[in-house]
Amino acid sequence: MLRYLQQEVGTAAVGGAALRRFCEESVARMDWLQRHGVEFVGALCPYRTSYPTGPYSLYFSGNEKAHPYAAIAEPAPRGHRVMGSGAGSMNMTGNVLWETMFTSAVRMGVRFEFASKVESLLFDSDTGAVQGVRYTSMDPSCREFAKHKALTMKGSRYHQLSVRILANLYDRCAEALWRCKATTKTLVGQSVILAAGGFGMNENMVKGWIPWYKRVSPLGTSGDNGSGIKLGQSAGGAVSHMHRMSAWRLM
Repeated sequence: MLRYLQQEVGTAAVGGAALRRFCEESVARMDWLQRHGVEFVGALCPYRTSYPTGPYSLYFSGNEKAHPYAAIAEPAPRGHRVMGSGAGSMNMTGNVLWETMFTSAVRMGVRFEFASKVESLLFDSDTGAVQGVRYTSMDPSCREFAKHKALTMKGSRYHQLSVRILANLYDRCAEALWRCKATTKTLVGQSVILAAGGFGMNENMVKGWIPWYKRVSPLGTSGDNGSGIKLGQSAGGAVSHMHRMSAWRLM
């Protein structure tokens, strides 16, 4: 697996230690997901595909069988598609993965705050260390919460279909409703982890860092606005590889 991936990543900025760790810990990561309820049936897809459908969970996800990769390492199917009831046979199952992990997290006592956006980080006045976040949130008990959720889901759906006019319309309506009802709060903790999307939906950042990306339909949701990157920069973090962006779409 390591020999194959070393050839596959080529000149991409993936350090040798990180790649080795990825390979050595991959089985344990699969076991961890399964312990949280994620289902992998394991049926091997018999044909070449970018993403399997129907009853298939295991597939050749790269160029394992092609030259020169097959001569470097014995081909093995390492792509795993999440299975789940109600997911449908033709659609992606990332939502099943998310819902399963969400349910497990709630069961373990993790508290989620929906329709919330972190506006800024909180810093200790003496040490300068990050000690929390200031965020704006909509109360789930308010009447407009369900409407905001519906608008957001419709916007996300049209983003997937690359219908930007309708996607942006629903996004703007959801944003306006959220701004009207959301309130500002603070949350203090011993650590803050930034786990956010990219900046493909932020036109100014795209124009400044990777203008060619405007020639393709952006892949993502309205949340991919670069806010996580900016929060990291506000704490003194540096950025790199901002000229690279994923630009693909399965049809």
